Amino acid sequence: MKDLIQELHSRKESDRIYAAQDMGKSKDPDFAQELLRRLTQEKSQLVKDTIVFNLKKMPCHKMYEELFRLFASTDAYLRNAAVSIFGAEKDAAIAYLTAHLDHANREVRKLILDALYATGTPEAVLAIRAGIHDPSVNVQITAVEYLGMLEDRGSIEDMILLLEKENEPMLRCTILESLSRIRSDGVIAKVMEILSSRDDINSIDAVYVPGVIRLAARSGDLDFICRAFETIRDFHVYADDIMRAVGETRRHFNNILEECCVLDMVVSMAKNPRLREDIRYSAVELLLSDEQKLLQDEEFLSIGNALISEPLMIYAGVRLLARSGDSSAKETIRNIIRESKNEELRNLCEELIGDVSPAFSGKGDR
Repeated sequence: MKDLIQELHSRKESDRIYAAQDMGKSKDPDFAQELLRRLTQEKSQLVKDTIVFNLKKMPCHKMYEELFRLFASTDAYLRNAAVSIFGAEKDAAIAYLTAHLDHANREVRKLILDALYATGTPEAVLAIRAGIHDPSVNVQITAVEYLGMLEDRGSIEDMILLLEKENEPMLRCTILESLSRIRSDGVIAKVMEILSSRDDINSIDAVYVPGVIRLAARSGDLDFICRAFETIRDFHVYADDIMRAVGETRRHFNNILEECCVLDMVVSMAKNPRLREDIRYSAVELLLSDEQKLLQDEEFLSIGNALISEPLMIYAGVRLLARSGDSSAKETIRNIIRESKNEELRNLCEELIGDVSPAFSGKGDR
């Protein structure tokens, strides 16, 4: 044992690494204490990483006090190391960590929640819930975020009460995100009662609209989604959130394009040059995935012709032209093949013409 301890403090980096590895293999809790002492004075990043890696494999119950003191360290590496080592202790560390949730330092309380979450055990959930009632907003945000990631249905009512009680925007946004992760029926109605006196999405503070849209989509509340989409003003401002919501809702309702004004909204987004290209491409993908032929061929042709005039949207445009099955669309695609110097685009056009030739021949090529 003495030889390993001496090697752990050797001037040679390689000796310290080998010593840390050998101590880790032994799983001796006394060695764990020696490793932690070395960690607080070690300068080599490689040696520090080796020490932490091995401590996470060893029983560390004998040094919880020393480990806990690292939460107050000015060294971010040591603070994060303490979180990960406590997390590796699993259930063994939960009682100790929970007993310190009333620590005077809010940053330490936040790190305790980090460590509880890192344990990955169901027993940690109750302790994390306590963070919802912490006097520090930052600690509350951390607790709410972790409970959402754990999909803890037992914390829904506490989150809703917190949403009603607190007005801090970041906290409220985190609550909305966590509630959307948990996905519970009826939550959107309770949220709207708090955020809007008129059950109108346009009366909500703009900072919360994306979270409300996401919550409605993930909870699968089709009635609210349709009402929101039909009434929302300046929906292009929330185009990204709406497109994500439509994608989420498709998991619950395959025919979402049939509902309310969704189809018109998606078409408008595909054609709007003010929107980011990725949003517009997502809209085009939705239109192309329509197997119920909600759009007429003429509409595919019109949108496709509009998009091929934009260099960044030309790929989407030719796909829509091909989907239209119109003979004029086929000729337009042939012109692109002849005139474009973009080999990738030409290959796509040739592939599309080959794929849709029966549809073309059924129309203008007779």
